Amino acid sequence: FKVQLSQRLLLLMLISTVLGDQPERKTIEASSNYYWGNATASARTEARASAEQELLSKIQVTLNYKFESIVTETNAELDERVMISSQSYTNLLLKGLNYMDSKRFFKWNAFVYIHKDSVAAAFKIRRKKLEDYSELAGSALAEANIGEALRLYYWGYLLGKTYPDQISMRALDGSRKNIDAALGFQTAVKTILHRIAVRPGVCYQDGDVIMVPLFFTYADKPINNLLFSYYSGMGMDYGLVEAGQLELPLYDNPTMAKRKLTLNYEYLYENEMDDASETLILSTLFNTGGFPNVSTVSITFPWLKEDGQQLSSVVEPQTEVVDMLSQVREDINESLRVLSQYKRMGTISILPSGSNTTKTRCWVVLADKQKVHHLLYYSNNTYTDYNSGETFNTLADFKGYKSIWFQENQ
Repeated sequence: FKVQLSQRLLLLMLISTVLGDQPERKTIEASSNYYWGNATASARTEARASAEQELLSKIQVTLNYKFESIVTETNAELDERVMISSQSYTNLLLKGLNYMDSKRFFKWNAFVYIHKDSVAAAFKIRRKKLEDYSELAGSALAEANIGEALRLYYWGYLLGKTYPDQISMRALDGSRKNIDAALGFQTAVKTILHRIAVRPGVCYQDGDVIMVPLFFTYADKPINNLLFSYYSGMGMDYGLVEAGQLELPLYDNPTMAKRKLTLNYEYLYENEMDDASETLILSTLFNTGGFPNVSTVSITFPWLKEDGQQLSSVVEPQTEVVDMLSQVREDINESLRVLSQYKRMGTISILPSGSNTTKTRCWVVLADKQKVHHLLYYSNNTYTDYNSGETFNTLADFKGYKSIWFQENQ
């Protein structure tokens, strides 16, 4: 009996301690330091839910006032931001709510409250996350990691739509300024997309596939990690830019010598959002459009005339070494082996790069680190593509490739 009595006394003391830590209801209602809600219903859960809604509506009034002081959007857009912001903070704030429940005459009364300092702490957490997004995105941009910069700036834009104050944000030029978070991140995404420069190389045929070389820069730097979609002739396909370049396959037969190729740059990266993340939820609530993520490139098929008729692809002279190179031209290592072999045999001579000789049987191999892209025959100040038959007066259209000049010995 003494043990049971001691346990009861201890329990009462603990309850008294807990209740003693809570302010009285009248004190809370009279104070300006709390948000609170009050509701009565037949079920306890129903009473709590109604009380929570009243409390959150009071927070929403505060959000509305804060947003009005920083945004320049229309009333409809402002209302949307306030409503979605309230929803986004709900789960975070509900974890910190305090309840006082009582039952009288089969009715439950729920009184719920939270200190305004707790709400301010939730805003502070969000501000820190936004500023982290800004710093990480700026670092990615400085390295021309455009895909990562777009992802971070866009995710910051989504989260910034729910933050009712300005943040210290690093601008694209490296300077700092206080700005509405949503506006700052939105401007960054639009500016980056606008500044992406793409230049086509010379298309060529690889069996039944057409290969389209593309070169990408941002602020004159080669772009990395840029993802985009395009129509390949067999449906939508994807391309990933690394080191400022890539080659896109096209699977349909062109009917004209020129075509417009549309690239849709990725900036949402929804597949990288956690299924339960707030970013994914916000991306479904806010309108994700309005960003200029489409670029159009004019490409030319040099083996076709303007009316779509085939050009002659025969280049003279055709010799054993050229025939060998044409067979292995996609393999840079094999091409170098062929050239080295015929040089040792005395069949060819390697010429200084950039030679402009009028001698016959002079050839130029254009390649990058991965593969050989073009084999050109040079004679009388004219370059002729061995595979397409197209002629050029200069190598200016082949920027980005290294050249190897050789000449067959008589």
